[in-house]
Amino acid sequence: MSHLLRATALCAVLLVSGCAGGQGQSHAGHEQKKTSPAAEGSAVKTAGPATLTKIADAIGCKANVVTDAEELRQAACKSGKSQYTLVTFATDKGKREWLSESKDYGGTYLVGYRWSVTAPSENSLKPLRTKLGGNIEIGTSHQGMEMEPGKGHSEHAQHG
Repeated sequence: MSHLLRATALCAVLLVSGCAGGQGQSHAGHEQKKTSPAAEGSAVKTAGPATLTKIADAIGCKANVVTDAEELRQAACKSGKSQYTLVTFATDKGKREWLSESKDYGGTYLVGYRWSVTAPSENSLKPLRTKLGGNIEIGTSHQGMEMEPGKGHSEHAQHG
């Protein structure tokens, strides 16, 4: 995976979820919630991948583009108290690579055809899912992990 994909994956998760955690939480495995047939039927279908503007409009915010590269476009936006990271991809393979990397840092994702939205919780993605379709996926939680004294997040995030 390219350095750009890795960097944007990490930035997206850190932007939305941060590194703060509570005690008593453990490493949760990757989880994917499938769209029910009823939800799929009510979801808006698009012929091609959604654009950052279309996703931001569905959220009700303005997309502030932070990365505009050949392989992906990334934007941040805020609606109410929720912060979102929107990413569109040149290829579905690029999306899968980005998600695989991102999920190692936790986060909650709404994933569609060549796009992804990262949000602070599943509840903040449910209304968007109704508008855009897609699947809600949950990354591995690093919250509650004890870090050694003197070690920052960069050392915590390196898993060898």
